[in-house]
Amino acid sequence: MQAEAALRQSEEQLRLITNGLPVLISYVDHRQHYQFNNQAYEEWLGQSPAEIHGHHLRDVWGEVGYGGMQPYVRAALSGEVATYENEIQSREGRLRSIKVTYIPHLDKNHKVKGFFSLISDISDRKAIERMKDEFISVVSHELRTPLTSIHSALKILATGRLGTLSDDG
Repeated sequence: MQAEAALRQSEEQLRLITNGLPVLISYVDHRQHYQFNNQAYEEWLGQSPAEIHGHHLRDVWGEVGYGGMQPYVRAALSGEVATYENEIQSREGRLRSIKVTYIPHLDKNHKVKGFFSLISDISDRKAIERMKDEFISVVSHELRTPLTSIHSALKILATGRLGTLSDDG
């Protein structure tokens, strides 16, 4: 009874920790059915852990979402760590950029039993990258013309076609 109580307490702590994190955490078995997922699924997708438990990946993510993740799921189920980036629509209709990592779960004989999934929101990072790229593009475009003019003028001066320059010049 003490061992069962300790196990229950350990499971409660694990659930508390995973539910407190702002990422999607799950465990998917070798048949691609959810065996564990945290509360963030409800916040992001509008599906509670109880609604997702036991369901196939396709049922949770839909045909299009499942089609995009399939090569990475296959890699994880073959024993490889798989990481990729994608975009999903949240339950509020907001488009989120996500980073997905699948980590295979191997038994002691190195047979794949399933995989752990970690999905984090990288929308802010992607927005900053887009702003940085746009800024560089604008600055590059705005500076190109004046710098080209200055470069041409310096080349003419360097050739000596305008005469020799004084030391001050």
